[in-house]
Amino acid sequence: MSFSYTSKEFNISSYPMYHSVYETYKLVEQYIDPTFRYHQAIARLSGELLRYLADTVILPMDVSEYATTLKTMKDTFLKSYEDKIRNNNLTKELDNFINVTYYFDDVATTFHDSLTSADKTSPFLVRQLNDQMMQLERSFTDPLGLPDRAGTKHVISAPSSKNQYAGSSFPGLSDALFDVDYPKKGADEAKLWQIVAKQLSILTFTIQSAADTLVQVTSVNRGYMANSA
Repeated sequence: MSFSYTSKEFNISSYPMYHSVYETYKLVEQYIDPTFRYHQAIARLSGELLRYLADTVILPMDVSEYATTLKTMKDTFLKSYEDKIRNNNLTKELDNFINVTYYFDDVATTFHDSLTSADKTSPFLVRQLNDQMMQLERSFTDPLGLPDRAGTKHVISAPSSKNQYAGSSFPGLSDALFDVDYPKKGADEAKLWQIVAKQLSILTFTIQSAADTLVQVTSVNRGYMANSA
């Protein structure tokens, strides 16, 4: 769910006081929301959402939507970089990345379908399913962080290091390819491509690990990596 100002009533591109010295409590109190009824409405809605999440037996998460988003990000990425990567002897690494996104899609779909028939009266099964969904997002993080950004750890989506106002799909890999396209003076192109290969492998491994959080423990070794070994 996204809360934002709308441009339907007023012909403005965004909240006009954004990041200005005029964005103060007095401005809100006197002009933007004098009775604070909009703030109260948002607080009540947020509270109700939190209550719903706390009271729902099975978390209302659709992991198949994550798979759909991942596929869209992958397709967009390939349109821009597939030929360039293959032309630099990284075909195997790229194919592994593509195949693991298919594996993630299969696993996510199977997991999502299994929720409909899950025994919601079993506390152990409910705990297992909820834990798997909660672990999914965490599995997309790299403990070592992104290159030159140890504090930024999500390998699927993160702020762009080149534009802090924009997001970046596969940020570590995208940054590495940016450095190839716009190398610094004196940069070694071979080393830049080694970084690309490393980031591609990290991305593939991380997606594999995330997919395995949704698989039954006894089936983890049957995953994509095991089959492609």
